[in-house]
Order: sequence, then structure tokens, then C-alpha cells
Amino acid sequence: MMAQHKDMMAAMAAGDQKLAALLARMNAAKGEAKVEAIAAVVSEIAAQRALMTKMQSAMMDHMMSHMSAMQGHPQERRAP
Repeated sequence: MMAQHKDMMAAMAAGDQKLAALLARMNAAKGEAKVEAIAAVVSEIAAQRALMTKMQSAMMDHMMSHMSAMQGHPQERRAP
């Protein structure tokens, strides 16, 4: 579990760095290049949000299976 947490934190830090670079490019851009840079920022934010939702769902499934096991009930796995 700690390794997963460490991996998640590293992925979030890498995502933050990528977003910071895209924002710097966006802020420096002019004209049509600015529109393209804004699109790149929005796309990256959407991708990071989708990844976070997926990771959150996986963590919730993991926690629920542990809670059910503690109560003596096997947790049914739901489809991703």
C-alpha cells in the first residue's frame, strides 16, 4: 500500500510539473499559438482529472474490500 501511495504521489508531482510547463508556454504565447496552448492546458487538466477519478475508484474498491473482510463479508467486485 505504501508503494502505491508513493507511486501516486510521484505521478501527481510529474503531472504538476507538466501542467506548470504548459501554463508557462500558454502565458508566453501570442495570437493563434495562445489558443493552441490554452487547448493543451485544458486537455492536460481533463486527462489528470480522469486519472485521479480512476485512482480514487480503485482506492475505494480496495478500502471497501478490507472493510467487508473485517466484517466477515466478502466484497463483490464491481466492473471497472
